Amino acid sequence: GGWQGESKDRNWEAVFSKHEDAPNEYSGNLYWIGDTDKADSTYMESLIVKKDDEVLLSSDTEIPIRDYSGGTFCDGSAKEKSVSFLERLDEHELEGHEITIEVKGKQGDHYSASQFTLNEKTLFD
Repeated sequence: GGWQGESKDRNWEAVFSKHEDAPNEYSGNLYWIGDTDKADSTYMESLIVKKDDEVLLSSDTEIPIRDYSGGTFCDGSAKEKSVSFLERLDEHELEGHEITIEVKGKQGDHYSASQFTLNEKTLFD
């Protein structure tokens, strides 16, 4: 199981999934699920993660999505497939709470903000 949600504009997906080596710990990953061509000009400006009304993470780091959208760099090394955040969050931090993700991004001169809630998913979803 885990927690998952995607933005209304279908550009971002956030997933909390279990650590393979620690059954009660989860890590967050933010995926660019929008147009691959647009990833080249897209930057994540900030990421805010809330549990109910408590801010678990507020990051204002500008991250070029082209480096986190899979594939390989020019030198052949593999790119990350996602932006990782809140690694090793305990299950009880998530269980029974409303987890909200707010992503601010920009493409060229265009800024956008998406806010969405994660839903708990079972292995069968």
